[in-house]
Amino acid sequence: MCLLQDEKVDIACITETWLTDQANFVTSAIKSYGYNIIHTYRADTRGGGTAVIYHSSLKVATANLRGHSFQTFEYVVGTLRCDADMKITIVSLYRTGPITSRFFEEFDEFLAVILLKSDYLVLTGDFNIHMETGDSNSAQLLQITDSYGLKQLVKVPTHRCGGTLDLIFDNSNLILESSLKTLNCNWSDHLPVTFSTQQLEPSRKVDKTIWTRSLKAIDLDALSFDLIDFISDFTLSHTFEASCMKFFDGSKNILDQHAPLKEKTISFMEHAPWFDSEYKDLRKLRRKAEKKEKSTDCDSALIPLL
Repeated sequence: MCLLQDEKVDIACITETWLTDQANFVTSAIKSYGYNIIHTYRADTRGGGTAVIYHSSLKVATANLRGHSFQTFEYVVGTLRCDADMKITIVSLYRTGPITSRFFEEFDEFLAVILLKSDYLVLTGDFNIHMETGDSNSAQLLQITDSYGLKQLVKVPTHRCGGTLDLIFDNSNLILESSLKTLNCNWSDHLPVTFSTQQLEPSRKVDKTIWTRSLKAIDLDALSFDLIDFISDFTLSHTFEASCMKFFDGSKNILDQHAPLKEKTISFMEHAPWFDSEYKDLRKLRRKAEKKEKSTDCDSALIPLL
């Protein structure tokens, strides 16, 4: 935590946390330094675990990938709200054990799902794949990430014994490549990698005044008695419309007595009106077409979108 404060780190993606439950003395210590944490952990075995630690002034929420299960790697996903129309997905991923074809299949599916969360993705993690060798595993990893428009930015060794194992991917040029650097530390065999991003605006909230009733606080028995008395004494007017208006006004007066209208100011995020479910579906088709076009080197993959 002292490193985060010394380097003025806003967000840190951590792997191999070795945490075994959701809340403990470590998470408490993190919060005492003015940070919050979202993380996954191994409850039954040692090691592993992923986390995103972020300054408490930031708006970061956990993103759940419901309906999807991945067995060959661990991950945690957070979404950072920057302004009304900009949300950045941040991923901390940890892969260990033998490199199998199943990992690449699951990782491909993972990217297809995660890129629907937002147009901006920063993917970090310990992949335990030696990118400096240029072997078939590193080539296949880059082929998959490239098909989704992701660029791998770490070009230097990130392990004390050599090897580029800890990777950072960016799909929107958010990260300033010139800012990437590794830090010396004596408490891990992996070297921390730091970077800066383009200047991002904090999320802006809009205040709006609304009128509301405390319906849950109504005494239903008392309301029932008042309504029964009102209906018992109710007389029709000379026209149907006048009778309806009279009934409406009387009912509203009773409701005002039991749950009066109160003025309330709320804050909310403005969203672009065009960002709806149809846009999300079309964006998913675009991702698939881009992936197919890059894998086949053929423009015909884009024809369905024209």
